[in-house]
This record gives sequence, structure tokens and C-alpha cells, in this order.
Amino acid sequence: MNIAIRTINRRIVVALSGRVVVETAGDIRHRLHTLVEGDNRELIINLSEVDFMDSTGLSVLISTNERAEARGGKVSLSALPREIRALIELTRLHEIFEIFEDDLAAAGGPACVEW
Repeated sequence: MNIAIRTINRRIVVALSGRVVVETAGDIRHRLHTLVEGDNRELIINLSEVDFMDSTGLSVLISTNERAEARGGKVSLSALPREIRALIELTRLHEIFEIFEDDLAAAGGPACVEW
């Protein structure tokens, strides 16, 4: 599991890659919660390189969103692979998260990207 972080239009984009499963969820949860608890209350989580996610991975997304909402923020999802999108829809999480085709759309348009 790799986690890459960048900024687009002053919004934090967290790109996850690999498997988001029970073995990797603790580290991912810690890093996402740390971002939300700082000044980064609005996160975009890019899932384009995630090849598998289990229920523990879903719980990471949900708990991160709950923390963001408690601080007046939100979590959006971007670039979902077909299998991950199907999982999100099957569990009805598309009713909780805004889902975007790519990071630029999630960040609100033309981008100023900072690495």
C-alpha cells in the first residue's frame, strides 16, 4: 500500500494504491485521520490505483468522513476503478460520499497543483 499526498486548489488529494484491507487499514486510517485533524478538513481520496478493498477499507473511508464532518469538512472520492465503484454502490456509500471522475473535478475545476 502506498499513499501519495498533493494539493489541488488548496484541497488535499490523497492517492491510495494497492490493497486497502485489514492488514493495511490501520496505517491508512492513522494517516487520513491525522490529515483531517489538522487544517485539512476537506480531503479528496483518489482510488484509481486501488486494486482491492474489503470492509475494513470501507470503514476507513467512513470514519475519515465522520471526522471531517465533525470539523465542518467532508471527504470526496475520485477516479474509482469499476470494481471499487461497484462496491461503493453495493454498500450505498455513494449516498454519503461525493464521487468524481478525477481529482480536478473534485477540486472544483482548473487546477493549481502543488506536490
